[in-house]
Amino acid sequence: MAERIRLKPYIVVTFFMTIVHSVPAHWVWAENGFLYQWGALDAAGCSAVHLVGGVAGLTATWFLKPRQGRFGGRSGNQMSNPTNALLGTFMLITGWLSFNAGNVFF
Repeated sequence: MAERIRLKPYIVVTFFMTIVHSVPAHWVWAENGFLYQWGALDAAGCSAVHLVGGVAGLTATWFLKPRQGRFGGRSGNQMSNPTNALLGTFMLITGWLSFNAGNVFF
C-alpha cells in the first residue's frame, strides 16, 4: 500500500487505524473490556492487532484495486516512488518496535 498511495493519505490512514485499533484493544486488554472479563487471553496483542490489521489490509486492497495492466497484457510499471516505499517501511518498523517495547512496561 505504501507504494500505491501518496504520503499524506498514508499518514491519514495510519492515524485512523491507530484510533480504530483502540476499540478492540480496549475489549481485550482493559479490565472493564468485555473480552477481558470473559477471560480472553491475548499473547502480545495477537488477536486485537491482527484482527484490525487484516481488516485494514482487506479494505485497502478492495479500494486500491489491481494495478492497471498488471494482470493481462504487458506490465512495464515500475515502482511509483521508491522513497515513499522505503519511508513507509521505516514507519512500520519504528511503529512495530515502539509498540512492542511499550508492551513490556504495560
